[in-house]
Amino acid sequence: MRVEYPKGSVFKDTVSMSNIKLKVMYKVQLVFKTGQISYGNNRGEWVVTKEFNDKNHCDNFINYINRTKGYLLDELFEL
Repeated sequence: MRVEYPKGSVFKDTVSMSNIKLKVMYKVQLVFKTGQISYGNNRGEWVVTKEFNDKNHCDNFINYINRTKGYLLDELFEL
């Protein structure tokens, strides 16, 4: 049974909703080695938790941090 909604209604049937792409974010935790001597618990690491649009965006961020700060990626965790 198909339900008819008034024209301009915010409700849509499930058949027409199947064409919508859901935007999936890529959430990761990055651990960079700073190359600096540490005296606390961080062991010369810089930890960042961030959401990216896709894997290429994440790779660009890693390359940017390496190029600008000289930090090297140590670990990457997908959350």
